[in-house]
Amino acid sequence: MTSTTMTTTKTGPTDSFERRWAFASDWLAVSDAPALVMRCDAFAALKVIPDASIDLIVTDPPYASLEKYRDSKARIKKYERDKRRGKLKGTRIPRLRDWFPIMPNERFPELLAEFYRVMADDSHCYIFCDDETSDVIKAACDAMVRERGEKNAFKWWKRIVWDKGHGGQGYHYRNAHEFVVFLEKGKRNLNSKAHSSVIPCKRVSKGSLGGRDPGPTEKPVSLIATLIENSSKPSDLVLDPFCGRGATGVAALFAKRQFLGFDVQKKAVRISRERLRAVEAA
Repeated sequence: MTSTTMTTTKTGPTDSFERRWAFASDWLAVSDAPALVMRCDAFAALKVIPDASIDLIVTDPPYASLEKYRDSKARIKKYERDKRRGKLKGTRIPRLRDWFPIMPNERFPELLAEFYRVMADDSHCYIFCDDETSDVIKAACDAMVRERGEKNAFKWWKRIVWDKGHGGQGYHYRNAHEFVVFLEKGKRNLNSKAHSSVIPCKRVSKGSLGGRDPGPTEKPVSLIATLIENSSKPSDLVLDPFCGRGATGVAALFAKRQFLGFDVQKKAVRISRERLRAVEAA
């Protein structure tokens, strides 16, 4: 059994979207293929996913506060050092906007509303973020409760802490963690209560994807697998609308779940599909 793939033309990820999504809708309804990755805009795709058709969401959106890391002094120094050593091609300093488009904080209410609609009753949602963005998500959840009432809005449970083991970029008290916001639609018990709210897991290192570029914000498969195995059952459908290099999809397949992923970046989609095929062939 092989993962289903979608083709795109040179005009970009939104070209012939209706035609491609018609195919994806058929896959959602009848296919037993384990994975589908589409190159498309997350918001456009979410709007046409049927209501209550997703069993679990695990995602790492390109939140706005990532902008603060672009062109940092450390990255410029690394670029200059690598250039002297002949490790780079070209003369342009890489910028965050070359990595992926940023999602404005103002779109989180819209994103959460679509998440809630497409999620099945009694299901969970995990969103990777930093401390600043977790406040934005909390505010959006609170607004949803005020507008809809508690029974028709996400239950905010907590910020899970991903303990990376060592600090990242920065000049004082460097962050050695990220947050994973834990939301619930309806009521669903975790499959295991063995985990605390702090999950230690080493960050993804360069070269860990078999020579493929891991990207700037890749998350560990083992960490995502913990979330998937705790909040779903085999054959459930896991969605990651900002799937990047496909870590959520790999974790889903290892856990015997189906996976649906979107990303606007051509390179990210290609790497995702390659990784999923490798898992299926193993």
